[in-house]
Amino acid sequence: MVHRNIHDENVEDALEHENGLTVLGFKFQLVKDCEEVSPGMDTLAEIAEKFLVDSGSKFNEDKIKKKVTNQQHDPNYC
Repeated sequence: MVHRNIHDENVEDALEHENGLTVLGFKFQLVKDCEEVSPGMDTLAEIAEKFLVDSGSKFNEDKIKKKVTNQQHDPNYC
């Protein structure tokens, strides 16, 4: 995942300074169904599966805003 600083209009502007972009990588390990679940990781996996399937895919909070709002009322949400 690549995150752009909210103060930059586009990626080109973000590349002009040291805190313009952040790149995150995730390594997942499959676990048995009976092991502890992590709602936060489940949300990241869902975002990747639904929105980040093609090279150059983009995701912003508006695409999942309703789901996140609903999860915040879930006592299991981290």
